[in-house]
Amino acid sequence: MNERLRDVLVMGAITILLMIGTYKCGRESVIDKEIYIESTQPSDIESKPQVYTDEDFVQDGDNQMYHLIVGSFTTEESAQSYLDQLVDQGFDPSIVENDGYYRISVFSSIYVEEVYNKKSTFSSRLDKMWVYTP
Repeated sequence: MNERLRDVLVMGAITILLMIGTYKCGRESVIDKEIYIESTQPSDIESKPQVYTDEDFVQDGDNQMYHLIVGSFTTEESAQSYLDQLVDQGFDPSIVENDGYYRISVFSSIYVEEVYNKKSTFSSRLDKMWVYTP
């Protein structure tokens, strides 16, 4: 084998090994960083509600409100009666009237993620809840 060809092959092999080593080192540092990502799964222990800012979420519309609904009624009197029960339980509910229905909301926000976070928080105290947008 020609000595020049041997040198080129040796240099090529060294270059490839260096590239593989650099690739592996870069991958290991990324993997190490991924290990420390905190879980975002809800826990059984209630925690303090997170404070959100405008930058935290993308809005689905111009100030579109999302409501955490716990009841829907055809008469305002029935809705008011259930609202009074929720107030006695320590909630701060409101009535959302739309399409001939009076829906009881225990939480409202322009951020859908914040409403779902509240739903998880309230799940131990209320049975049936759903997120509603008029």
